[in-house]
Amino acid sequence: MNAYDKSEMTHSDQTRERLLTSGLNLLAVKGYRGAVTREIAAGAGVTEMTLYRHFRSKDELFAAAIDVNGKRMLSLIPEPSGDITADLVLLSANLAKQIHAVLMQLIQIVPELRQHDELKEQVNKAKHEFRTKLITLLSYYTNGNAPSTSDTMRFYMFIGPILLHLLDSDDSEFVFDCEQHVKLFLEGISVA
Repeated sequence: MNAYDKSEMTHSDQTRERLLTSGLNLLAVKGYRGAVTREIAAGAGVTEMTLYRHFRSKDELFAAAIDVNGKRMLSLIPEPSGDITADLVLLSANLAKQIHAVLMQLIQIVPELRQHDELKEQVNKAKHEFRTKLITLLSYYTNGNAPSTSDTMRFYMFIGPILLHLLDSDDSEFVFDCEQHVKLFLEGISVA
């Protein structure tokens, strides 16, 4: 568990977490229509009735999964410590580890969720909150200037290399040099 220790979770919380995980796993494999509640429940080791005690519908389950995972991603962004290099190295390492763990699932799930208006709004909201929090961290170190187009570009310049590296590597060669990434990000790349 990323956000909290499983030993502190109640049985109900653990069941809910298993249902969310099962739902996302099935969504990645079978798509939205193929991810039926009966199979989601079975994948979590519970009955369909138990699923409905936690979620009124498949949409509510997926909305909760987006919310939980969005909050996990937000929690990866540190509060400013006063040391931008340390903050960004920590963030790079956390992001690389988290995204590496769920990359293929994200690639399959996000386009599927975005085909459904209510879920699309939640995916977009989670992305916006993450982008805003990271831009706020970067803005802290640029004298708190108001976010601008260049802040959005800085966001993509920071995130892009992590995503591209993860897409380009396989599990056996996964190594991302967070310190080098942050150094290049902060210095910028100058062309002679």
